[in-house]
Amino acid sequence: MKNRLACLSASLIAAASSPATPIAVYDFTAGATTSSDTETLTVAGAMVSGSGVTPAFTSDRVEIGGNDTPYNYPPTPNPSSLDDAMAPAISTGSYLSFTVTIGNDVEVDLTSIDFDYSSISGFDFGFGVFTDITGFTVGGELAGVFGNEASNPSLSGPIDLSGIPSLQNLTDTSVEFRFYFMDRSGVGTRIHVFDSVSLEAAVATLSASPTITDFSYDPTDGSAEVSIEGAANTNYKLVEADDLDFSNPDQNPIDLTGATVTVGTLVGNEVTTDGSGHATVQFTLGTAKDATFLRAETAP
Repeated sequence: MKNRLACLSASLIAAASSPATPIAVYDFTAGATTSSDTETLTVAGAMVSGSGVTPAFTSDRVEIGGNDTPYNYPPTPNPSSLDDAMAPAISTGSYLSFTVTIGNDVEVDLTSIDFDYSSISGFDFGFGVFTDITGFTVGGELAGVFGNEASNPSLSGPIDLSGIPSLQNLTDTSVEFRFYFMDRSGVGTRIHVFDSVSLEAAVATLSASPTITDFSYDPTDGSAEVSIEGAANTNYKLVEADDLDFSNPDQNPIDLTGATVTVGTLVGNEVTTDGSGHATVQFTLGTAKDATFLRAETAP
């Protein structure tokens, strides 16, 4: 029986530095809830609402009346702090939110979140900004404001995020921002006003050498299967040699005529990874050598 070995190439990852750029922008023009950012390496979802609020889009902004939030403060004690306001807001799902998705070939450092929050005829109004990474919990807000009794609290960004370690070096993940609203009013003329949301981040493309994550070989008929992990939607070739330094490759690239790709796509003698950076190809390697080494390389 012949001995075949797949050489598992180490992933070398580097990210080029980049200036901060908007990766999610919501100005609610004409009632739009989608992001108007033009950054292409991340995906910002639409602004959505939790079950506890009924937002209205008026004059290119969001308005949430006192009758559009749960009127569930107990008569006593009255809320006296932001924590008092955020506890029922969180428990009742009284929020607006958006989510940014980050691929495995991108690294994101969140730098700031900007917005405008104000209130009209407020009565025990509270507002807080949270993320799923830092936690949707009382006291875990990135920023917030509370106005006791008949006051009109307001809060504007930008809020600096660059000093929060858990919001840096993000890759192959998502981050959800929630804006929680609460008040002690059931009157529609007492209004939360929300507008001009912009999330900024430094975004860089990761340069990663592909890795063979799985290899199987049948020496009786020369059939083989290789799984590759690399950058998303990227073409790779397979190289075969009888020495570890690949100084004299036997096949560069390996002939993939008649190959079957079960993950990704086949383009000639190259394999294209899917959107998550994975590919699996079944092909004929042959039975001519006692030892063979394989590696994946970025196709020119």
